[in-house]
Amino acid sequence: MTLLTIGIACFNAEDTIERSITAALNQTWEDKEIIIVDDRSQDNSVNIIKEIAKNDPRIRLFQREINSGFASNLNLMIKEAAGKYILIQDDDDESLPDRAKKQVEALKNAENMLGHDYIICNASRNVIGKNGEIGFSKAIGTGHIPVSGESLALHMFFRDILDAENDGAVATGSLLAKVETLKRLGGYDPQFRREEDSDLVVRLALSGGACIGIAEPLLRQHRTVSPDKAGKIPLNNMLLLVKKHKSYLSRRLYYAATMKAYSRHYYTIRDKLRARIYLFALILLRPSSVNKAFRSTVRRRARYISNLFYGDTK
Repeated sequence: MTLLTIGIACFNAEDTIERSITAALNQTWEDKEIIIVDDRSQDNSVNIIKEIAKNDPRIRLFQREINSGFASNLNLMIKEAAGKYILIQDDDDESLPDRAKKQVEALKNAENMLGHDYIICNASRNVIGKNGEIGFSKAIGTGHIPVSGESLALHMFFRDILDAENDGAVATGSLLAKVETLKRLGGYDPQFRREEDSDLVVRLALSGGACIGIAEPLLRQHRTVSPDKAGKIPLNNMLLLVKKHKSYLSRRLYYAATMKAYSRHYYTIRDKLRARIYLFALILLRPSSVNKAFRSTVRRRARYISNLFYGDTK
């Protein structure tokens, strides 16, 4: 059977890393290896990993001498992967046992449909909140045809291009792809602490690749607090994404994407006045962003715009 690499980036995850490794080992895909990159954890994570790995040669641990960031750790996994496919799993999440099998099957079907293998596959997720509440995050590209091209690239900036069937999230922890596909893309951009997944998809879309998604939830994502989700870090990384691809975006779209990033940031921190100011600027620059909303009834408009602009924020 084809070898599968399961990659886990770990940082201060002593309370969850065993759960994540157990889920990886329980994948029904028989021929697998598990690569764990510890990003200079300051807790007991490494000792827990070593204790599990000492009796299982399929587990390989790489320890960073300095904290290098999530994207750099992903690149080390890609470099060291011996498998044909790589499945990424967060250090606090749990993949269902048949996740790899179903994502590889979906990837192969998409390859047959498109006639090439320059494709990545994301899985939908059940999202478990801090109080145990369970939500759902649908993966991008769950329609009958893989999404690609400019519509996919622009969707990473505005989240309103794709139709409801194909709209969804591109979280790195739900990704499966051929290792060679990620190498062809040059891996992840290490300057990103967030939005590394959006940047990867933009580059994929603009270089002829495609995304396919699975509507069925194949992993349990546990919402946790981390430094990379705090303060202005999400905003700054979204602005970095916009700036990096400025040459692709028109002048108007560049400023519209900037307004969108600020509006979403202020909405997230509950500064409604500033959120509305930036949203108004976005509407002036790109009226199509809200055209759909004005086809709805007055009662449904607020809810629609909120979901449209401020959906999944992981």
